[in-house]
Amino acid sequence: EYTSTEDNQVRKYPMFTLGASRDAALKMRTLEWAVKSGDVKMQDTFYPIGSVTGSIEGAEMAWQYFQDNFDTLKNMYAKASPSLMDAVILNSINHFCTVARADEIDAFFQAHPLPSSARRIGQALESMRTSGAMLQAISASALATAAYWA
Repeated sequence: EYTSTEDNQVRKYPMFTLGASRDAALKMRTLEWAVKSGDVKMQDTFYPIGSVTGSIEGAEMAWQYFQDNFDTLKNMYAKASPSLMDAVILNSINHFCTVARADEIDAFFQAHPLPSSARRIGQALESMRTSGAMLQAISASALATAAYWA
């Protein structure tokens, strides 16, 4: 249906769902289609990227894909609204919730700065670190024991 209609609402259905497959190869094909095929409008590429991140494996894949294709994505969005790059970044990192992962992502963006996206990246990292601190606190509490839930 994607190629047989000009209706953007109808075109969003496959963008929201293709990456939801459990098959890693199909997830990767979705990422490649979104970014490199030329079939997906630049302002829509974050939809299929987000569809891949519904599982931890997909989230890992999307983040790795972002890193591996950083130059391509940076060039692709160089003259576009910064909000589009923000959407791609957030769809690639928003499913993480540990301090260690926040530190890894922070180090990546320190080495690959995107000044126009710095605020959104900072907000995402703050959220990850807050969630990570909560996870650490829960893990160190009685809530982490089977006896608490018995």
